Amino acid sequence: MNADLEAVYRENKSAMLSVALNITGCQSLAEDAIQNAFARIVHTMRNFGDSESSITSSQGQLTCQPQRPQNMKAYLFQSVRNAAIDIQRSTHRNSESRVSFFENEPLGNDSPTESAELNEQRGKIRSIIEGLAESDRELVLLKIYSGFTFERIAQITQTSANTIATRYRRLLEKMKSVVKEKDD
Repeated sequence: MNADLEAVYRENKSAMLSVALNITGCQSLAEDAIQNAFARIVHTMRNFGDSESSITSSQGQLTCQPQRPQNMKAYLFQSVRNAAIDIQRSTHRNSESRVSFFENEPLGNDSPTESAELNEQRGKIRSIIEGLAESDRELVLLKIYSGFTFERIAQITQTSANTIATRYRRLLEKMKSVVKEKDD
């Protein structure tokens, strides 16, 4: 299981940092959130033991052992999100010190002309996304940047999948109209 956890981390570390950064608005707090989430996960994994799930009887009372997550990636993102929310609530950071989650995007090896066009497009997208409400930015990050399905996003955010799909559709329409306005 630790190998699975490490593989998911390596594949998604920049996306997890972006999710945490969106919530905390601070690079170091986002990194702390990821570390806290992993510490909790490792601790929880130790409690899983060898069985998938078990119910034991102790003096006539039933207790339930935790189950292994069905989707490690979704479990990991939900843990990072929760840890970032915990940190944000405890620190009450000033929104002026927010850091863009776009800063972690790798630069391409394109020609100077292609790079300039790509930077212009990224700038437009960045300004639109950073102008969104926090919950909308989180939805964009989880759907587009992290590649989750509506069902997984619903599981992570503890919202219904239909609500997520509707919000996403409306959000795309809103973003399209903003892009159209900026191009005119």
